[in-house]
Amino acid sequence: MSKLYDRKELIAAAAAFADAIINGEIAERPAGETPFHTVCLGERFISNHAVKLLLDPEPSYFGHKEATFAGFAGWVIAPNQPNIRLELIALCICELLAKAEALALEEFGEESLILHDLLARYVFAGPQFLEEIYVAIGGMDQLSDLGSRTTADHLFDPEKRNFYTICKMMAACHYVADTTAASEAIQPSVNKAVMTVRKFTDSKIVSRASIYSQWAECRETIAWIYAAESIKLQPGTFLEVLLSASASFDEHGNLMAEWAGRAKFFCDHVLRRMPDEDLYKSNLRALRDIPHRRLDCDALSDKEIAFVDAVFGLNREGENTTQRLSK
Repeated sequence: MSKLYDRKELIAAAAAFADAIINGEIAERPAGETPFHTVCLGERFISNHAVKLLLDPEPSYFGHKEATFAGFAGWVIAPNQPNIRLELIALCICELLAKAEALALEEFGEESLILHDLLARYVFAGPQFLEEIYVAIGGMDQLSDLGSRTTADHLFDPEKRNFYTICKMMAACHYVADTTAASEAIQPSVNKAVMTVRKFTDSKIVSRASIYSQWAECRETIAWIYAAESIKLQPGTFLEVLLSASASFDEHGNLMAEWAGRAKFFCDHVLRRMPDEDLYKSNLRALRDIPHRRLDCDALSDKEIAFVDAVFGLNREGENTTQRLSK
């Protein structure tokens, strides 16, 4: 009977601890905010709600913005593959748990391991993280199958040349938009952009079939993809960080306003002028309330611009590249 009595005492103490945690400090969230699991864990990612959260300067509960950013990064690269989004979110959750454990160890390093674990989960990570994110994704049952750093490191390796090619195509369309008026007959065109890049003397350009396959996958997020490629980091570009599955809110969340603003500019300046109206509308969905930030076209060499001119019929005697782009 003594063991049963001790167990009851322990359960009572645990219940009191749980009540203290639940009644403790909770991060206040806006009324009517769409919960994390609805935004990030469903079959369709609710991108406009994610963008609103990630651009909000006010803090949220532990892991909320970090896990949402991970989901957003997965959606940008593979909007029609929720399994990839879940893989990146799961990896982020594992890293958040490790961060909470490190914080508990740093502050209470001389205490017992059990206390470390309790503090890491229920104080540093906290009940909102556990309920809204950890439990929502399925706990360790899901995290044991997802969230591998080794898997994530090579998740997008087969598509990197595809994205390089797609960005060259969009640069060609950007150049056309820069050098023609919206009222002119010549306008940005995906099909002509495909014809253009296939003429480039560049071994990284992929086949026509690969281009159209990748385009079908990422067309609804192409403004975000092209804008990410335009953000230069040391080394490489932000798109390269996304494709290495190493983007994080802690390190790259400060790019969000610039990234969104450039994507909005590309959407309005280039995609809006394409014949496919749905292309513009689908990219605009998460950008509707975003102020644009000008994005310069600097991804093409003079030789590549000459191919764009030829395919789109933009040959203009007596003008050099600088003169055209300054119009």
